[in-house]
Amino acid sequence: MLLFLEGIVRTGSVTAEAVELAMPHSAFSRQLLQLQAWLGILPFVENRRGMISTADVGRLAEVLGGALTGFTMRWK
Repeated sequence: MLLFLEGIVRTGSVTAEAVELAMPHSAFSRQLLQLQAWLGILPFVENRRGMISTADVGRLAEVLGGALTGFTMRWK
């Protein structure tokens, strides 16, 4: 569930990340609602420019992004 979080923070868009992961937007939105329930906070604030992560979610996405980068580098 957390893998898509980094992508939303990076792209600023649920739609862009859904396309990137080849997931239907509706499935992606359900994942986002589950994440919100699991965290107990609003992970993003939506504005005209897209989805803006909260500070805590932004830090979590950085950690996830670093872990994913390290993981993919080991498999190359």
